[in-house]
Amino acid sequence: MQVYGMPVFAYQGLYLGLVWMYSAGWPKIGSTETLSQADAGTPNRIHVQLGWSTDLVHWRRAPNREPLIAVGPPGAFDCEMIHGTQSTPPLVVGEELWVYYGGVNKQHKQYWQGEMAIGLAKIRLDGFVSMHAGDAEGCIVTNPEPLPRPAVRINAVVGPGGCVSAELLDEKSNVLPGFGRAECVEFNGDAVSHLLTWRTEAFDEAMAKQPKKLRFFLKNADLYSYLPEGLGQ
Repeated sequence: MQVYGMPVFAYQGLYLGLVWMYSAGWPKIGSTETLSQADAGTPNRIHVQLGWSTDLVHWRRAPNREPLIAVGPPGAFDCEMIHGTQSTPPLVVGEELWVYYGGVNKQHKQYWQGEMAIGLAKIRLDGFVSMHAGDAEGCIVTNPEPLPRPAVRINAVVGPGGCVSAELLDEKSNVLPGFGRAECVEFNGDAVSHLLTWRTEAFDEAMAKQPKKLRFFLKNADLYSYLPEGLGQ
């Protein structure tokens, strides 16, 4: 496997890369006959994986190396190679991200003999990765950050019998009175911008100014992103 290329774009405080992963030919050693036999079994395909970085120097990919855009089924225009995603970053269309890409129905060593077309891949907004919990409940604690109002917008999907809830913590991880898990109005749906709230109406002036942590609780749920309500307002 080789990294053939990687278009990069800024997204929500990170740099994301659409990594072209190339199943290259076998090492060029041996006789012409043996090389030809080995090359016949080489995939010579390209698919797209997700990479990310905070500084454009150090990059990571998901440990399981799952395709972000996989090649299509046999006979499809993109059944052998996915590439050409460098033309534009993903477009925000409603509650989705649209990624235009080039597809070819011939392997790399024969691509000029194939048919090429433009494809469109769609995912939910912020849907590249999620924090996931199954039947066993999990929790996530964020870094301290401004939270001027007792509300946070979440992008989440909750399965049967699951929920997402949260509590507010001070910088020492103590639960703020009135903003514990019991006071949270839990979420059990599917939304890219749900306003998660607590039954306590508002912060006092001092509490509104201090940085806070969020502790999310997840069960049978995926949390894709969150945004404190009221930032920049």
